[in-house]
Amino acid sequence: MLRFIWIWILIHCSLGAQSKTIHVNNHKGLAGVQDAINIAQLYDEILLEEGVYTGEGLYINKPIILRGNNNVILDGGEKVTILTIEGTAALVEGLTFRNTGYSSVEERCAIKLLSARGCIITNNKIEHCCFGIMLMKSGHSIITDNNINATNIHEQRSGNGIHGWQSDSLTIRNNNIQGHRDGIYFEFVTCTGVYNNKSINNLRYGIHFMFSNNDEYIGNTFSDNGSGVAVMFSHHVNIRNNAFDNCMGGASYGILLKEINDSQIINNKFRHNTNGIFMEGTNRITLQRNLFLSNGWACRVQASCSSIYLNENNFIGNSFDIATNGSLSINNFNGNYWDKYEGYDLDKNHIGDIPFSPVSMYGVIVERMPYTILLYRSLMVYLLDRSEKVLPGITSEQIKDKQPLMHAVNL
Repeated sequence: MLRFIWIWILIHCSLGAQSKTIHVNNHKGLAGVQDAINIAQLYDEILLEEGVYTGEGLYINKPIILRGNNNVILDGGEKVTILTIEGTAALVEGLTFRNTGYSSVEERCAIKLLSARGCIITNNKIEHCCFGIMLMKSGHSIITDNNINATNIHEQRSGNGIHGWQSDSLTIRNNNIQGHRDGIYFEFVTCTGVYNNKSINNLRYGIHFMFSNNDEYIGNTFSDNGSGVAVMFSHHVNIRNNAFDNCMGGASYGILLKEINDSQIINNKFRHNTNGIFMEGTNRITLQRNLFLSNGWACRVQASCSSIYLNENNFIGNSFDIATNGSLSINNFNGNYWDKYEGYDLDKNHIGDIPFSPVSMYGVIVERMPYTILLYRSLMVYLLDRSEKVLPGITSEQIKDKQPLMHAVNL
């Protein structure tokens, strides 16, 4: 996708003699900016001088550059979408977008892309807007190095930081997003990469995507979001090197996987979540070299899941390592480190000589009768755990790590 940056550079340089820079001050507000857009020729640059620009929203339908110096503020006056780009490529850089306001009949955005391809939205600030950046039927575009902040209180009156619908081949990189309903929301978005973003303190999900296939999410931080992260009804999703932290609540997850197939979850960190991973209806998933640290439930695998390969992960300080609502398992849990493992290694090969059952008797009881969580850390639960070690086989024999690691994996 970086080829579009080179296309912009080559076009701008090769047409340097024909293209020009149009300077605009704030005396006429957004109307003056729109006048400049209307008279601009292909690949012209519109350079906004420092100040606050107010008025009706802007509309771009030809390839131009709209640029400021971060002291340029485009203010929607709580009543409009500020910038719409339709059916073209455009570069938008160095602007501050504020105050779209909320509407129950339209999706007000700081920046909206409609059937646009080859756009670059970079180094902008978006403040107090309902939706930050919305992409609808758009593709081959780059959204990078933007700060997208809102102070929403109610989900019903808030939008998403970056919202993609029926789009493809996007690069979402190095953005800071907070205070929205969902930090990043994808629906029917394919062949897209989400890299090194921070999505924190959003009302619902740090990232929420549905019906979005062949995507990858690498190096992101999702922290302190209301419900964590949700990945639903998708396949061939690559989730690597992300941090899922501090999502606490009755319906909060580091990551919720529902109807996900043929995907990889590798080298991620799940820390201080009510549920590290919750899986329902997921198949052919590889979970490898992840850290599960100090979660309530590290990994909840419903009976509707199959061909889950959970290997070389570290389970440390979790209340429950593995939980399930069924006894039949056609999944592979071998070769992980469990801090609750009390076995021995007589042959010194760094693999425990006896299998480990990560599903405790008390965990089974809590899964069937959730209110029994009130007994956690009680004498009764302690006696159950001791009894289970003396009388193994009470819990499912099919859910075992037959090769538990004696030492944590070096991640």
